[in-house]
Amino acid sequence: MSVTLGGDATHAGVTPESYLTNFSGFCLVTLSAGFVREIGQAVSRFPTKQDPHHAFVAGNKSGSVKNKMAKSATWVVFSEPPTTGI
Repeated sequence: MSVTLGGDATHAGVTPESYLTNFSGFCLVTLSAGFVREIGQAVSRFPTKQDPHHAFVAGNKSGSVKNKMAKSATWVVFSEPPTTGI
């Protein structure tokens, strides 16, 4: 799972909204790196040209792990899903 290290990004002056510039209709949540480590995931820095604060969360994302992450997540930016014209 690709993530951005929020503390590093905030310290660099990057806003959450700016990360979604190229992802119309996407939302953004925050999870604690400590929490994802507690549930058996590993967090590894992996900077890219597009995101110098990029990292990976690695580990088996079983149903229970996904549920724990979903329950722990806090909305940062919420976008209504695009309408499909139906």
